[in-house]
Amino acid sequence: MMSPHANAPAPESDLPLYIGTYNRPGDWFTAHGRGLLTCRFNVRTGDLALQDAFTAISNPCYLARSRDGGLLAAADHFMKPGAVHAFAPGADGALRHLSEADAQGQAVCHVCAGSPGVVYAVSYMDSRLTVHELSPEGALSEAVQLWRYTGSGPNLQRQTSAHPHQAVLAPDGRHLYVPDLGSDCVHVHAVRADGRLEPARDVPLAAGSGPRHLVFHPTRDLAYLVGELDGVVRVLERDRESGGLRLRASHPTTAAAQPSAAAIHLDPSGRILAVSERSDSTLCFFDVGADGALSFARRVAAGGTTPREFAFDPSGRWLVVGCQDSDLVTVHAIDPLTGLPTGIAREFSCGSPVCFQF
Repeated sequence: MMSPHANAPAPESDLPLYIGTYNRPGDWFTAHGRGLLTCRFNVRTGDLALQDAFTAISNPCYLARSRDGGLLAAADHFMKPGAVHAFAPGADGALRHLSEADAQGQAVCHVCAGSPGVVYAVSYMDSRLTVHELSPEGALSEAVQLWRYTGSGPNLQRQTSAHPHQAVLAPDGRHLYVPDLGSDCVHVHAVRADGRLEPARDVPLAAGSGPRHLVFHPTRDLAYLVGELDGVVRVLERDRESGGLRLRASHPTTAAAQPSAAAIHLDPSGRILAVSERSDSTLCFFDVGADGALSFARRVAAGGTTPREFAFDPSGRWLVVGCQDSDLVTVHAIDPLTGLPTGIAREFSCGSPVCFQF
């Protein structure tokens, strides 16, 4: 059997890894972290070493790299109006803070580095998406566009209003997709040549599912979307022209009575899809077929409590998992033949880890 990682590029032995940690407690979370951490990750051994911490940021809960790698954007998840930050990674991985802009909303939960020179920021509590321009010098503008979403769902604790949770560009850059946990839909914006957005059309999904995050198949017109509230992965066919989504299949990720699904990612080969589930502190893995169809492969323990985010390293040999409420990052070894985890190889003490970016 050919390894699913046989065509992955050989990475450097030591890579920068950025970790966002909660450093200011909120209404529904504790905070034991130091802000945005710069670490070194050894691809040969799976070891992690802390290099630096940028503390002048509140709860960096999501990080995004630009496609050219020259920008790292960070969400400032403060409960007063939050912000978006821009950093320049150096050749050695060290971060230089470039600028900060008001995202005009509470609980900025996600950022997306678009092109050319545009950053999108999503505010969970205020149901907003802001569009910021980035100058050649790295200065973020105040919002050049502000979109407000409306709606609700049947879950009276979680869905009394719209709660956008992510902004992600289609692979061709023609549409921006915004899963809305509160409204059980995905808002789809057409993207103009300058990166600004056209008004959204909404794609409805199952009532009470709580759409959280999606990821696109690398070569097929498919998206995989996880519902936070029902713990189900939906395989969606994408229309390149309209940006529309059509349901193809659904797959549960947990048997928990009250799911709390979080992150969803494909491995570097595109042949494994993984989802983190906070309710039972597990990760669920699916094999991705040649046609993009999913089949259940394995469920494993995260190695700590509340696995919010995780990331495959570029080689596909390792999976780092942020166990938020255990103040721990677990490093899982990946079988080169199956692409599935074989066990926890390393642990790294880290206060309230919530996101990663290699």
